[in-house]
Amino acid sequence: MLPITLLLTTVDSHDDAHRLARELVARRLAACVQVSAPITSHYRWQGKQEESVEYRLQIKMLPERCEAAVAWLTAHHPYQTPEIVRLDGAASEGYARWMRVEQLSTQG
Repeated sequence: MLPITLLLTTVDSHDDAHRLARELVARRLAACVQVSAPITSHYRWQGKQEESVEYRLQIKMLPERCEAAVAWLTAHHPYQTPEIVRLDGAASEGYARWMRVEQLSTQG
């Protein structure tokens, strides 16, 4: 197993979710971004309990790309205070090697 990083975030529109996913992969900040079906989130915001439909993005990357990905995501996220959660983990050697090729390649 080799180290990888996952970032999790949510947005309130299908279009924003796919825009962020496409750009993160195009900029090689992520090797893969999975966009979930709509989920329902329950939370407090500005003193009021809220319930909203959101799309979760699971952003898979090399650990060394995480800081740049967080900076880009923070700057381009549609929310005033975006949820950005980092999870450090490990992936199979084959998958982690594929991620490395995709994120570090200068082609494309």
